[in-house]
Amino acid sequence: MPRRARWAGQFYPGDAARLAAEVDRLLAAWPPAPASEPSPWALLVPHAGYPYSGLTAAAAYARITGEAARIVLLGPSHHQPVQGFALSREDRWETPLGDLAVDVAAVADLLAAGRPYHLDEAALAWEHSLEVQLPFLQRRLPGVTLLPVLMGWADAVERAAARAALGRLARPGDLWVVTTDLSHYHSRDEADRLDGEAERLIAAGDAAGFAAALADGRLEACGAGPVQLLLEELADRGGRVAVLDRRDSSDGSGVTSEVVGYLAAAFLAT
Repeated sequence: MPRRARWAGQFYPGDAARLAAEVDRLLAAWPPAPASEPSPWALLVPHAGYPYSGLTAAAAYARITGEAARIVLLGPSHHQPVQGFALSREDRWETPLGDLAVDVAAVADLLAAGRPYHLDEAALAWEHSLEVQLPFLQRRLPGVTLLPVLMGWADAVERAAARAALGRLARPGDLWVVTTDLSHYHSRDEADRLDGEAERLIAAGDAAGFAAALADGRLEACGAGPVQLLLEELADRGGRVAVLDRRDSSDGSGVTSEVVGYLAAAFLAT
């Protein structure tokens, strides 16, 4: 059975022609990656409605220069509580632009490995953080296959186990797409302070610093767990982070008293 497009017409246009035009418009706002820059092995993107965070997300997707056969799509759970890492056996995900196939063999392998992976189709069925990425992927990487993973609370041991399991399934050309928004519902000035600290630590690839700042309240991120895991993966792989855009929801709404922060970054091999 396919996973239905639950948020079409809400977070992004529900009409195929309008959706394709909107994604293409957002992507066209950004220059292509420099010719000397390799295609990223991971992208960090936001997941709000396109009028608010779509331009920031497009900054990351515009940096894809090569091909990817599979997307490891990792995001936080907003609608149902999740412990560890949740998966679904649905074999394709629908959007108004068509279907994306799921790597069901990889899902089966992760489920067979057990903790911290487990089956929770209801959580994935209603989660928007993963769904809103799909139209961008369809326009930039037609025919790409998904490995969608929803992350709840996980400690350092569980994060390491999750990464090790993904490593055993790794293919050349896998692209990780990890999603988070930053601070929520502060004034624009306060959001800039919090999100500036998040940007600094992400740009530095500082996993320990990110965790400490999160614990101290010096930054906020609804997808802090996925970001932490990505920074730990960076520490093992090496490479660098290019922050591509940071803004907040006031650019789309005009409201500066309570904003949500967004950031896009590309993770590049050296």
